[in-house]
Amino acid sequence: MKTDHNSLRFLLEQQSLEERQHKWVSKLQVYDFEIEYVKRKHNVVAYAFSRRPTTLSLMDVTQDWKDQLLVDYSKDKQACDILNGTHWHDRFQVMDDVIYYKDRIYLVPGSQLKERITQATHDSPLAWHPGFLKTYCAVRERFS
Repeated sequence: MKTDHNSLRFLLEQQSLEERQHKWVSKLQVYDFEIEYVKRKHNVVAYAFSRRPTTLSLMDVTQDWKDQLLVDYSKDKQACDILNGTHWHDRFQVMDDVIYYKDRIYLVPGSQLKERITQATHDSPLAWHPGFLKTYCAVRERFS
């Protein structure tokens, strides 16, 4: 097995392990393998998996999401003013009936779509759960 995680080479040799590590070692001991360290730039396959694209493709605005956006916009005075052109600010843009704020899709306060975005980001098998902060940052790159 090749890895770009150098300390992983010593996992099977450690004397004291935490409970979680102990479970992994006990599962791995039934297999015959060696752990070989390869620098990240030379370990193309591992590098590609660790650098999977962000979950933004999961958050593309589907027609269902767009319909929810339009319902949310219709209930929000500021969104209605932006769509009607009576509220103008250079940070807001309207493209294909979707409001963008600072190049991110604008969600009105209390939008039901926020929960659906969180679910799509978290629950999909493609989400790969990079942790709270990275997931939050990925969502914030796309939505405001």
